[in-house]
Amino acid sequence: MALPKSTIVMAVLTCVPFGIAVRDHFSEKEGRGYDSGDEDDDFDEADIDLESLERESKAARDEYEAERRREQERVAERKAGLADLANLLFGNEPASLGRPFGAIKLGMTDAELDKQEDTVVVVRAFADPYDIGVTFHADSGVLDGITLESNGSTESGEQLCEVLGETLDTRWPEHARVRGTTVWVGKGQRVELSGSYDCKVEIHQAVAPAAWIAKSGSVVPVAMIGKPHAELVKSLSPQRVDLSDAEYSISWKGPGLGAGTGATALDAFIRNGKVVAITAAVNIDDTTFAALERQLEAAFGPAKERDGEPVWGSKVPVTITVAGDYDGPATHVVTVGTIPSEE
Repeated sequence: MALPKSTIVMAVLTCVPFGIAVRDHFSEKEGRGYDSGDEDDDFDEADIDLESLERESKAARDEYEAERRREQERVAERKAGLADLANLLFGNEPASLGRPFGAIKLGMTDAELDKQEDTVVVVRAFADPYDIGVTFHADSGVLDGITLESNGSTESGEQLCEVLGETLDTRWPEHARVRGTTVWVGKGQRVELSGSYDCKVEIHQAVAPAAWIAKSGSVVPVAMIGKPHAELVKSLSPQRVDLSDAEYSISWKGPGLGAGTGATALDAFIRNGKVVAITAAVNIDDTTFAALERQLEAAFGPAKERDGEPVWGSKVPVTITVAGDYDGPATHVVTVGTIPSEE
């Protein structure tokens, strides 16, 4: 296996000063009257071509500096290319997609996405030269997310996050921070930038509080409380839902809420074939949480205190709890109805 050039360079740079020191040592001894022939070790200074070593040392230093400049040029060229890529893949409006995505949009069905196969190939062709993988998430039956992720080295991942952060901040000046993730919110969707060496960009649907929870027609299907679970499943079409335990619960995903990360994780609790409660878990920032509280009051009336906690609504109670830990994003869980006790 060939040694890296940098290893050879460093070896030369290390050995040459040692050789020079040896030469100086013996020159000094000769100046004080020492005869090298008196030494037990038959050292012959002529055996070491010090001038040649010095020339090699200078050549190595020059090569090292030249390689360093070439690396700086490569990094600058890559960063410029990444900035061009970011400007290409993202639109002028906050959190919007650029022209290469064509007719692809979040919320489309997986069948509709299949018809955009050529467009998917084009998007990936733009990203591949920069070791960026592009994933379209449509396992649920609808396209609920797009991920761009660094597949290269630690250094390339750090460069991706650095350039994307700077480029998108210039294009979309307003952003939020949600536990280490930079979030840009647009019309109906948001872009989330996280990581460093494992840089990742996630694009999710996201709606305002008024569209997220209301008495009817919202992401959280409040109107389904008391309805047959089959009616809930039908209302969620074309999205596929987890019916593995449909006798007791149904799980699915929906658009996220405001400035946050990820989708909304929803669970409906079923008893005797009817929906008795729904929980909706989201990762959001404090500003979005405050807006959510205002929406709950607008939709269900002023909160009343129950066991020290605010409760909105009368016939169907709505509550908020906060879960999570200090290492991860805070998860706000909205509960509509009353979760049945374990049987």
